[in-house]
Amino acid sequence: MFFLKLALGNLKKSYQTYAPFILSSVTLFVLLNTINLIWLSPEVQARRTTPVLLQFAFWVIAIFSAIIVTYSHRFLIKQRFKEFGLYNVLGMNRKRIATIASIELALVGFGVILSGIVLATVLAKFLYLILVNLLQMEGFDLVIQPSGYHLSILLFVTLFSGLIALTGWQIGQLSSLDMLSTSRKGEKEPKGNVILGLLGIILIVTAYVFAVKEPVNFNEAYLKLIFLAVLAVIFGTYLFFVSFTTWFLKKQKQNKAYFYKRQHFIPVSQMLYRMKQNAFGLGNITILATMVMVTLIATSTIYFMVSASVDQQYPKDKNTVIRQIFITDKEKAAQGIEALLTKLEPQPDSWSSILHYDEYPSLTNTEVLDLATAEDYRAVNRVQLIIITAEEYKRLEGIELDLDEHTVGYYHQTFSKDLKTKTIAIGTETVYAVKPITAATSIRQNLYMEPRPYALIVVKDMERLAEFAMHYAISKGYAPASNAEQNFPLSYSTTVQLTSDQYQQLQNLTYQDKDYSYILNNREESIQDNLSFTGTFIFIGFIIGMSFLLGACLIMYFKQISEGYEDKKAYKVLQEIGMSPKMVKKTISSQVWIIFFLPLIVSVSHVSFALFLIGRIIREMGILDNQILLQMTGITMASFIFLYFIIYRLTSRAYYKIIER
Repeated sequence: MFFLKLALGNLKKSYQTYAPFILSSVTLFVLLNTINLIWLSPEVQARRTTPVLLQFAFWVIAIFSAIIVTYSHRFLIKQRFKEFGLYNVLGMNRKRIATIASIELALVGFGVILSGIVLATVLAKFLYLILVNLLQMEGFDLVIQPSGYHLSILLFVTLFSGLIALTGWQIGQLSSLDMLSTSRKGEKEPKGNVILGLLGIILIVTAYVFAVKEPVNFNEAYLKLIFLAVLAVIFGTYLFFVSFTTWFLKKQKQNKAYFYKRQHFIPVSQMLYRMKQNAFGLGNITILATMVMVTLIATSTIYFMVSASVDQQYPKDKNTVIRQIFITDKEKAAQGIEALLTKLEPQPDSWSSILHYDEYPSLTNTEVLDLATAEDYRAVNRVQLIIITAEEYKRLEGIELDLDEHTVGYYHQTFSKDLKTKTIAIGTETVYAVKPITAATSIRQNLYMEPRPYALIVVKDMERLAEFAMHYAISKGYAPASNAEQNFPLSYSTTVQLTSDQYQQLQNLTYQDKDYSYILNNREESIQDNLSFTGTFIFIGFIIGMSFLLGACLIMYFKQISEGYEDKKAYKVLQEIGMSPKMVKKTISSQVWIIFFLPLIVSVSHVSFALFLIGRIIREMGILDNQILLQMTGITMASFIFLYFIIYRLTSRAYYKIIER
């Protein structure tokens, strides 16, 4: 009971010291538990992709919470050691001191979990409404599952148990003198290593060059290289701050004209002697700031591109595409579609059909284009390649092409103004001369189009279309020559405007049809599928981004406040020997500017080059719009810099007040 009363008294007396630790712990527990409650709710579990993404977010925040809470505890215990040392001097042994410290942490942990449960329950309801709105769901209420609390509580109990054990071990290792001096123990001047500093810059520049350079193939190997580039930036950033900044500060110290000025002497000296500790903190802030901006830019860009991508996929006046596959007879396919749509009774003349073959290769703007060797769907710069007959082209565009058996019309959306291709081949046996096409816009209104560039090849007639398609499919291994008839690659696509009831009826009719195989695409269904992914994606991106932002803020706050307590005595001596309060404030401002804005500058640089990778990844999803990406980047960066500046003002003010006292 005595230890409990003493621990409660200590918490009450040291609330200013405990407040940041408690606040960060509660906030992270609330975020973690909120994600868990939403993740395990029956409504969310019934969806396809949302639970997987929420589970990923939960474990990301769980790992991040362990890191930040441990970091916050390090700051807390450093301030508490002086009091523990005093207890030891007054006769209390280290075992009892460890008991008091353990009770304090246990009480804090209990309070964090209890208050976090209440706040998480309320916040989960609020955030669930946001998620429902993003997914455009109706009539869904969040059902709180008791199991939604278990994992979060278990993780935080484990985390606080580990902190209690760590604190007890630290107290057992230190003498009373060590505990009394720990809070004001300085850092030795680190050695600035030019080689390591240059290595850090080389790693960062190499990653930047990799990001800018367009890859040949966007495949699994390239994704692994992206991961290595991210690691290079992380390690390069730490080496830059640990070695290069120390070397730079030493160069400033050697420059007597610069160093021996009042506004430079103290900040340079202080930062140089504490750079070992500062460097990792600055690196942490930089990496977290980069993660915040990259996460928010990527998720917001993907979300706002959904509607744009759906608009590209469907004709403006049609919402459904019916695709019959393995077509060998166009007339029979047309009769089958007409019989199907007659049962649905859509508006008269509200549908149009086209016979075609399409693939998704990467096409280069070269004089000879060999489709047999063109990279497949894993390649960069993929296009939707559509092959149709001259008759279909004339019906769509109103232009008659004069083609023969060995000539094809060719259009490439990206290279249309500077088309270099003179010959199109499929291996060595099938070769066609190219007649450039300048008009190919109507094709988008008659097919389901991927939101990516497209290319069009026009052949003489149905016979040439079948021949071209079979040669292409066989060369790529899509249609084995030994079984060509059963894998005939032509498709007959029909676009039509249907109501939701008519589309439901269409699904039933195509399922019952034994004569043809169908692929159905519907605008409203596509929007819902996309929202299910992107809505959850931006929701998780926001939560994770806010967690990273909280971590960056806490590290900045703890760093400045901790250093404020360490610098207080030094500035007091300087004021006693004649330094004015105005000069103190100017000196502090100089130091804080470096600590705050150097990480911001480096993180903005990281994000600027990361945009190349973000754009490339989103492009492979088929929904890239550079204008939206740049808009989201501008908004995110401006918002982050504004928040960062507010944190700078608040923290520098708190630092100055500590020095003033």
